[in-house]
Amino acid sequence: TKFAKLFAMPPKEVALRNVPFAGVKRSLLLSPLLLLVELLYIVLVNLAFLVKSCIPNGGHCPRVLRIQDIPYKVLLVILQYMYNCLEEIDENMLMDVFKASKVYGMTSLHNDCFQHLKSMIDLNNVGRFLELADQVGDDALYTSCVYFCAGNWEAMTRAASLGSLSKQHPAVAKKTTADVMSLMSKQGGKQF
Repeated sequence: TKFAKLFAMPPKEVALRNVPFAGVKRSLLLSPLLLLVELLYIVLVNLAFLVKSCIPNGGHCPRVLRIQDIPYKVLLVILQYMYNCLEEIDENMLMDVFKASKVYGMTSLHNDCFQHLKSMIDLNNVGRFLELADQVGDDALYTSCVYFCAGNWEAMTRAASLGSLSKQHPAVAKKTTADVMSLMSKQGGKQF
């Protein structure tokens, strides 16, 4: 209670009347005491925030982050891209990295993957890329594939890629065919 009285009383010599060390000058007594009180306050506030941050998780601080929806190698490529500005991505993992970058909102990585995929479109893989664009919901890749199909329609009708797409994903194949026909009709039946 004497400690509380010290801070509650007016800041004159009256404040030191009933306090031990009353003979000590006020500035010598209060400076280290206030410093100690402020230091304790800072420590307690930080400790309270630390404890409070652990409570929503059942009282336990999370020590492990589990990412189970993407393969380890893809996550490693994403981390290398984030921290080392990875410029080349292995073509074997490109489609998986493209999916993960879309899911996690990594726009620059997604755009880099898109540019690389766009440059790789050919008769053999256009079906897989159309399937990927449908899975991820990427309009830019889908549009690039549709323009490729429109520019190579005769070869596309004979290609195995479109045939396997129509067997595995008939809705995507039907939509692609309709979009290619619409695009070609706007151009007067000409291929791109």
